Amino acid sequence: MINKQPKTTAATNYGFEVHATTQNDIEDFAKSIAENGLEWWEFTIYAQAYDDDATSDFGKLGDPIPVGGARVALSRDVDVSGVDWLDAFDDHTFDLSMAASDLREVLRKDPEWQSKHDNWILHLAVIDRVDIVVDFRGQGLSKLLVDAIQRMFGEALILLVPSDLDERSSIADSAAEPDGPTRTLRSKKNFQSLQKHWKSVGFRELAGKTMYLPR
Repeated sequence: MINKQPKTTAATNYGFEVHATTQNDIEDFAKSIAENGLEWWEFTIYAQAYDDDATSDFGKLGDPIPVGGARVALSRDVDVSGVDWLDAFDDHTFDLSMAASDLREVLRKDPEWQSKHDNWILHLAVIDRVDIVVDFRGQGLSKLLVDAIQRMFGEALILLVPSDLDERSSIADSAAEPDGPTRTLRSKKNFQSLQKHWKSVGFRELAGKTMYLPR
């Protein structure tokens, strides 16, 4: 358990806990350190319902349920003067590649960026995905996740790329098959809305679409 925070939702009292897990084994950790490889971590928020205003074990209603989470890619002992760490992120998702490339560009243009902003980089963590169940949005759970990630990786620079995907809109992959597989549309408005949200959590603009969490 990383963090806990009581909340009230729709007249039901909830306690929230964030759990961190990883699929990495010992060899993966060694490789991550030796070769600038990536560790993958999952942070999951569990909501525990309580009876009335009770928050003790005696007032629990049912079992905890997952209501959100985040996936984080971590590279340890990053040498930002080299390119190995950049290659490691390039080998994965588009957002990871974008975040690493944007950071690299900032450091190329301003080698003193780290010291100017007190963002010295020992490890690099990129939040690759954040999902919150619709009924639990608007309750500060994104901040709860970020606090847990920051506490877990206190010596890491934390980056993320707000999604420009609009989960409410999609289009068929093929005009010839309108009822076939669909893809989510990209939306500048959706990106701007999420960027504003992450600023409220504490992130700042880095470069391009990438944001970073100041220390």
